[in-house]
Amino acid sequence: MSDFDPDLNNPYRAPVTADAPPLQEIDGQATTIRREHLNHEASIQGMGSLYVLGGILSAIGGLAFLAGGIAAPNAGGAGMDFAFVIGLVLLAVCIGIFQLAVGLGMRKVKPWVKIPATVLAAVGLLHIPVGTLLSVYVLYLLHSSKGKVVLDESYQQVIAQTPEIKYKTSIIVKVLVVILLLFLALAIGGAVFSAVGS
Repeated sequence: MSDFDPDLNNPYRAPVTADAPPLQEIDGQATTIRREHLNHEASIQGMGSLYVLGGILSAIGGLAFLAGGIAAPNAGGAGMDFAFVIGLVLLAVCIGIFQLAVGLGMRKVKPWVKIPATVLAAVGLLHIPVGTLLSVYVLYLLHSSKGKVVLDESYQQVIAQTPEIKYKTSIIVKVLVVILLLFLALAIGGAVFSAVGS
C-alpha cells in the first residue's frame, strides 16, 4: 500500500492547522466567559441607561433654561443677557449629547466607551453625595478586572457567539427604576414650571 497522498500537493485544498481548537471548544469557552461576566456586563449597561437618561435630561434642562431666560425679560425682570443664555443652552445640549453617546456605548459594552465614561465619572465625583457614589461605582465597573474583560475587543466576539444568554432583571430593580423615573419627571416638571413662572 502506498503512502502517496494526492491532496498533499494540491494548492486548492483547505489549510490544516493543528493548533486550532475545535469549534465546540471555542463556543464552550465563550459561554463560560459570558456567564462569569454577565452580572458585570448588565451593571455597565444599567449605568449606561442612567447616562442616556442624564443626557436627555440635560438637553431638556437646557431648553427649559432657554425658556426661562426668554420669559424673564417679558415678566418685567432684569433678565439675562441673551447670548449668555444661548451659550449655557448650547453647553447643556453638548453635554447631553456627549452623555447620550457614552450611555449608548455603555449599553452595548463597546470598548471605546472606557475613556469618555471615565471622564464623565470623574466629573460626577463632584456632585456630592449621590453623584459621588454613582461615579465611584462607575469607575469600579470600568476599571475592575471584570470590567477590563467586558470592555475588551474580544468580549464582543463572546457576545456574538452567545446570543442565547440574556440577563434577567429582577422585579425589585424594575420597581426602583419606575420610582426613579417618576421622581425625575416630577423634578423636571417643577423646574420647568418655576422657570416659566419666574
